[in-house]
Amino acid sequence: PCHLTKKFTFRHNDINNNLAYYHKPQNAVYYNDLSVLDLFPVRDGFEKYGAITYFDANFELIAIYTCYNNELILAPSSILNEQEQDINNVTIWDYAKWIWKCSVGLYVTVRNHALETHMIESNSLVVSIREILPINHPLR
Repeated sequence: PCHLTKKFTFRHNDINNNLAYYHKPQNAVYYNDLSVLDLFPVRDGFEKYGAITYFDANFELIAIYTCYNNELILAPSSILNEQEQDINNVTIWDYAKWIWKCSVGLYVTVRNHALETHMIESNSLVVSIREILPINHPLR
């Protein structure tokens, strides 16, 4: 989903109307916004999809905003070793990464595959076949 990752710009309308800007960590330079998936309902007992990932200037993942609980989770410090890190923070961080991974899978499946491939591109093929090929052609 690297084609969905964008660099922050500072236009006034973006800042006021964009969830990614609202939760932006100070050192974030890039973001990947899949928060639109929060609009879709899920069955009882399941967490909602949708997350925003934030990256620094070196493209290191520094934070994830999860839509299901409206929370920004900062990456556990890379300076501390695993034994010094708070186990709850690592668990929350891993769960936030999982939510983002699931959101990417859904977004790519629905938007890129189902919508673009099945609805847009196949529709163009069917229309072209019907308009150009003779009525007795085997593809019709």
